[in-house]
Amino acid sequence: MQKRKLASDVWLLDETDANTWIDKLEPRWSGAIPATMLFNNKRRQYHFVERELKENELQALIKRFKP
Repeated sequence: MQKRKLASDVWLLDETDANTWIDKLEPRWSGAIPATMLFNNKRRQYHFVERELKENELQALIKRFKP
């Protein structure tokens, strides 16, 4: 994060029992990785993807969520 100078908040969850928090985060999530969540609180947008995204798919989602 420091190397890439990321400005976003990043949280590390080190809970070993995923069943205690997965449903709180996203009830549709089976716990499989990779998973991606995008939020735009100003526009009240949220999108969840439980699979690998190709770079162009991720870029398209990011563009949809920009303020």
